[in-house]
Amino acid sequence: MNARMRGLVTAPEHDERVAAEGKRVTTGVVVGVDGSKKALSAVRWGAVEAANRQLPLHLVHALDPTDAANALPSALSCSLDSARTSLREAREVALSTRSGLDVDCILAHGRPADVLAGTGHPSMICVGASSSKAPHPGHHASLTTELIVAADCPVTLFRRDPVESGWVVAEVGAEPHADDIIRTAVAESVLRDLSLRLLLDTPRDTDQVGISRADLRSRVEIVLDRWRRVHAGLDCRVVPEIWSRDDFLMHHKTRIALFIAPPCHDHDIGTILHPAADAALDILDGPVMLYVEPGSTRRSAAAGGDVRPSWR
Repeated sequence: MNARMRGLVTAPEHDERVAAEGKRVTTGVVVGVDGSKKALSAVRWGAVEAANRQLPLHLVHALDPTDAANALPSALSCSLDSARTSLREAREVALSTRSGLDVDCILAHGRPADVLAGTGHPSMICVGASSSKAPHPGHHASLTTELIVAADCPVTLFRRDPVESGWVVAEVGAEPHADDIIRTAVAESVLRDLSLRLLLDTPRDTDQVGISRADLRSRVEIVLDRWRRVHAGLDCRVVPEIWSRDDFLMHHKTRIALFIAPPCHDHDIGTILHPAADAALDILDGPVMLYVEPGSTRRSAAAGGDVRPSWR
């Protein structure tokens, strides 16, 4: 079994340097580990993702410096023991999901969002969904919020294991990244042998976006036809316009194995979720992937900029 445990040090000023030097500068699937059931759901999903894409799986537990600074030595020791236990359990779950997987266990000192986003070059980051409340003093927002701002790859949030059969559902509009979202959705559908359903974020103001609802649907259908020729047997369809987004998610929530939402929006008040992501996180129990455009330049905000806790 190819699995390692490293980055295990206790001195905060030394830990950050060792963890940074020890991280492999490779593409991989990164999973945040904290011992929760939600995190183990993320581990199982990440193991399948990594195995099928022939990538290493990085299991990461971050020791928040704010917690360490305020903790007694005995409490810090317990925290380290708990972290080691969580990583060992996560490694066992990953290897039982996909034997022979290249699993890399990392225990690092640093802000969780920065540690997860900075582990190698993540192709995807998987974590248990956090509450809207900031988890620690000294943080502007929850881990989920800070992570989405810090990451430059898709972030998938988990509350529980997804259904074993069903649909990948993605929402696309007239934005330039629509093709990339469809490509991601097709890849997940093929990887997990799931059907694909596309919700259209149809433009309300045709003059503003330069495309009508009918034109958007026609363009998406052309793209899907191309993917059907690449992947014979791929079941992919556009959701009829009689369905609103919320009604579709509510009615089919037990069939949706993964929802893929468009990227966040940058506004004067800060970075906020796309409405589709907000709706999916409110309605669905299964995983929600927040698409992040590669090469995104939001890291500076996560490192201490103005992050608005107006969403999860």
